[in-house]
Amino acid sequence: MCRKNSWSTPRKPSRLPGPAGTAWVPALLLALGLLAAGCSSGGRCEVSGQVTVDGQPVDEGSISFVPLEGTQGPQAGGNISKGSYHLARKDGPFAGRHRVEIIALRATGKLTARNMAGKPMDPMENITPKKYQGPKSELVADIKQEKNLLDFKLTN
Repeated sequence: MCRKNSWSTPRKPSRLPGPAGTAWVPALLLALGLLAAGCSSGGRCEVSGQVTVDGQPVDEGSISFVPLEGTQGPQAGGNISKGSYHLARKDGPFAGRHRVEIIALRATGKLTARNMAGKPMDPMENITPKKYQGPKSELVADIKQEKNLLDFKLTN
């Protein structure tokens, strides 16, 4: 007697009939739309803008977004160059309130140091007013679930 094995029986692929089989399509389109925006739902957001000190663009520096109480996610930051900064969504802060910490540098005009190739370098000096540096920074930004354009006009 030959017995038929259950593993040898071909099975039909499981598929929901009719409209229920495509019910996931709108949810997928919504998720893709949120990812295409400046910020994914509950995720990181794109942030860019200008940084000046007493009306002058910052030569070089850094900007950090530190989440305040009630805001999820890690600290995010990037470089400032020629007065501008840009944090792509993949590197940006999460939506919510953040303390903004800025370090603004400018060339001193004194070609005293030399680089590894022996060429003179212009040392940089920190020109950031104390009220915008580190954990005591007075700057606060609300990061939204979209592309954020945030300019910071620092004054002494």
